[in-house]
Amino acid sequence: INRCMKFMVYRFYLGILLMVNIIFLNAQMPTSFTTERLCAEKATNSHENYLSQIISNRQVQEVYYNNLDEASFNNIPAQLEIINNQWDKYGYGLYIIFNKETSEFIGFAGFHSTAIIDDENKTVDVLSAQERDELEIYGLFMPNHWRKGYASEVGKELIKLAFKHLQHTSIIACIEPKNEASLGLIKKFDFKEEKQVNYNNEPHILYRLKKQN
Repeated sequence: INRCMKFMVYRFYLGILLMVNIIFLNAQMPTSFTTERLCAEKATNSHENYLSQIISNRQVQEVYYNNLDEASFNNIPAQLEIINNQWDKYGYGLYIIFNKETSEFIGFAGFHSTAIIDDENKTVDVLSAQERDELEIYGLFMPNHWRKGYASEVGKELIKLAFKHLQHTSIIACIEPKNEASLGLIKKFDFKEEKQVNYNNEPHILYRLKKQN
């Protein structure tokens, strides 16, 4: 085979490899979706104000992040960098949620990649582990929108989209035992209790939902 033919064959197989990579390795969640009452769009740097609004809310901090370093938690540029990297590397991440009719900011929800470290405490690592093979669902909503069924509405759609577009065969959720609202929500989706883990230096229960064939 002459040099030109070798190059053409090389390009052909390279194209096949790229297609396989796109299809199987870089599965991608949609950048937006809607539900009956809500619309969601991929979080970007343009949403900095919304992130700041919810992250700085005292009620949100007391319920969800009472044991985190406040300075780090309120570092919005750093939070956005983590969010952007998540989307770029894994093809899924955080969505900003709005009311479909009024465009009012509701909160955020989505997925991030997580590793369960096999140490004494079964630590959940969402940042530093090299191999983060678990798909964790999470979300935060503004306090004035709690108990309106929004979390259930968004969660149902996120689970459906994840199992449709991603290669993961299960989704996890890490919940504090005292968080009765979140416990009720994930049990509604048929998540099953698996084990106790250490999440943000606090004891949590890991629940898992397996994809149905």
